[in-house]
Amino acid sequence: MGLVLLFGFYALLQFTQPWWLWAALAWLAVSLVLGQLLPVLILPLFFKVTRLQDDALQQRLAHLAEGTGLTLEGVYRLDLSAETAQRRTRRWPGWGERGACCSATPC
Repeated sequence: MGLVLLFGFYALLQFTQPWWLWAALAWLAVSLVLGQLLPVLILPLFFKVTRLQDDALQQRLAHLAEGTGLTLEGVYRLDLSAETAQRRTRRWPGWGERGACCSATPC
């Protein structure tokens, strides 16, 4: 995928003016598509996704989403913590147990 994006960028440089505007629009389009595909298609390939069992928390999150105008189709739990502690030192060599987490898992 990276190679396709690289060739697309070089095609923009060669054939379009102003290239930076078209590159920014292409970057926005790729970001939007990946933002839609990540939670539905990509994350379930690597992590276990289950429906949230805590009804009280599910209702609180639904109430919070109502204030933003978002519609929830469900609240799911992404099981990241099982492998986080084991992989942390391999992801950030030299950091030991002080690696940063990008999710709500205990570090």
